[in-house]
Amino acid sequence: MFHHRHRSTGRLAQIVAFAALLGFCIGRPAGAQEIFVSSAFTDQILRYNAATGARLSIFASGGALSNPRGLTFGPSGDLFVSNGNTDQILRFNGATGAFLGVFATGGLNFPEGLAFGPDGNLYVTSLNTNQVLRYSGATGALLGVAASGGGLSSPFGLAFGPDGSLYVTSRNNNQVLRYNGATGAFLSTFVSSGSGGLSSPFDLAFGPDNNLYVSAGGSRVLRYDGASGAFLDIFVTSGSGGLSVPLGLTFGPDNNLYVTSFNNNRVLRFSGTTGAPLGVAASAGGLFGPVFAAFRPAAVPEPGSLVLLAVGGLALLPRRRRPTND
Repeated sequence: MFHHRHRSTGRLAQIVAFAALLGFCIGRPAGAQEIFVSSAFTDQILRYNAATGARLSIFASGGALSNPRGLTFGPSGDLFVSNGNTDQILRFNGATGAFLGVFATGGLNFPEGLAFGPDGNLYVTSLNTNQVLRYSGATGALLGVAASGGGLSSPFGLAFGPDGSLYVTSRNNNQVLRYNGATGAFLSTFVSSGSGGLSSPFDLAFGPDNNLYVSAGGSRVLRYDGASGAFLDIFVTSGSGGLSVPLGLTFGPDNNLYVTSFNNNRVLRFSGTTGAPLGVAASAGGLFGPVFAAFRPAAVPEPGSLVLLAVGGLALLPRRRRPTND
């Protein structure tokens, strides 16, 4: 009886250990609480614990960083940064922050927002040429103009919507414009000038509710219907939580909204459902002139991890017991 109980307990321990490994390799977010912020006036990318606001490290500082603006993690896991003073896109190792070289150049004049599209290519707003340019996501080669029509003027932020279209803020005429995500053809003025009090729009992001959020003049974040562009509400009211000149917007793994507050050198967190202020996600450690912020995407299990999981799972399958003579 004792021997049988001992074997069952051992098997249970194996199953528990395997379940923990499974959760670690597949369900584990990579740096889910870490937020990366471009510090324009110190030429750095800083890394923070988004839950506590504590600075974790100077993630990147070399490699000719000069007035860093937009930042995004690519499909490879590396970090891509628009370099305002050199009109280049720089690439950094997404795990260590080591400089990997100039990824893209040519055609840019003060790059701001950037994002990888559904086609795997990199899209960048070129503020002073009133264009969005497209670069090969594999090589960084310039593939041409991705958007320019419809009166686009001083584009700052961009995002691909749930419908696959490309949405861009047009700062000089206080609009959000919509383009065909594949061809770049102008489709419509998605949010018209003055809608909901829209003025000087900076960045934009689609939320978990598929609606569109826009950082705007008056230190507010406005929300629009993600399908029609109709004004819904002032999601973050003027100055809420200390917000002062909001630039970059991003939704975190917790589905809350994170906004760079340029004038007081902070990244603020707001409830993703109500817009209520939830505190400071980044501020200390030399942050000066925050423009954009980004979270590292959730982890994808390494091939080796999948093999380990398969072997571990097979090992835990019930074994056929040999017949005994007793």
